[in-house]
Amino acid sequence: MRTPLAALVLAGALVVASVSGLPAGESSSRPEPSYEQTRELIRLGWFDLAERALPRLADPNEAELVKAWVAERRAGLERDLRKRLAAYGEVLKSVEELRKTLPGEPRLQKELAALEAAAGDGRLRASVELLLDPRSTPEEREPLGAAIEAQQQAVIKTLLNEVARAEAEYAKALTSYRGGNAEAVEAAKNRAFDAYWRASAKCLQEMIRFGEFWPAGQSQQKRLGRQIADFVTAWVKRQNDKYEPLGPETAGVEMFMNYALGHGLALAGEVAKAVEAFDKVIAIDPADMADQAQARAIWSRAVFYKARTLADAAEKSQKKADWKAALEAVDARLFLGQAGVDRVLVIKARILKGRCLTRLGSLESAEVEFDAALKAAE
Repeated sequence: MRTPLAALVLAGALVVASVSGLPAGESSSRPEPSYEQTRELIRLGWFDLAERALPRLADPNEAELVKAWVAERRAGLERDLRKRLAAYGEVLKSVEELRKTLPGEPRLQKELAALEAAAGDGRLRASVELLLDPRSTPEEREPLGAAIEAQQQAVIKTLLNEVARAEAEYAKALTSYRGGNAEAVEAAKNRAFDAYWRASAKCLQEMIRFGEFWPAGQSQQKRLGRQIADFVTAWVKRQNDKYEPLGPETAGVEMFMNYALGHGLALAGEVAKAVEAFDKVIAIDPADMADQAQARAIWSRAVFYKARTLADAAEKSQKKADWKAALEAVDARLFLGQAGVDRVLVIKARILKGRCLTRLGSLESAEVEFDAALKAAE
């Protein structure tokens, strides 16, 4: 029996044989390489062989895509951040040119979209590394920050389009449901709502992740926080006024939306409103929810981010009462090891609790929390 590694080596050898014309096994033929085989060479890092195959690809459009994929992979291997950033920029220029010339064939368009996503992600990561590099100059950081924010918004725009499509399907299904009482119609409406809500949650989670990237209090973070809060407020109002009010059957949805609202307001620097939204989530006992693990995941995030929001506010005010409020917000139930509570979140909560205790002068207790965080991290 071949091991997975041996199978990979054999697969690579067969691809090389096809592209280079060398015999594979008993065969002495020289088959024309396929686009898929050439892409596999690129994935394996055999760029020279992939380029040698270009003249023999049957479709010139495929050859252009291969060239761009090779450039994308080589860009990722560039160690100089500035050169890597420039190389990804050139790949994305190639994508724009290919968009003008490639046929509308779904397979080719799918490859182009994958290439654009890979190059865009690579450029974003290179921009982030350069932005955080202490050797970067202030003159470099400003345009880098603007470029990163623009790329984040491009991703958000795509996700918002997905939300809009899902909402349109939900609205259509809801109209059919209101026009009749057939069980099939109700089931279709429920499926459409589930797709709409999941698309919305996916968008919000990505927006929150982007917001967390920026340093606390930075303008980009505040703008994203406000964007999140506005999205949630409008979504809930539309659901309650236009579609179907959130209630017991959609308690999990309402719970998540309140958490997202709180997180957005916290990023925007609106502490009191953020705490109010988090408290609505924390007041719910996950044991009362149908999906207890999922409810506990949302609940635990609300607990942690409420405490962190209060601690950040205490850092500014330097008031003992504010540090005490932050400490009291770290609910001990986070540390019970219950299903749904993220292990990394627990470590962060221990560190946050230690930070609060340190500011309050309880150094021995703080040391206990820091030790517990280290043990959990191991």
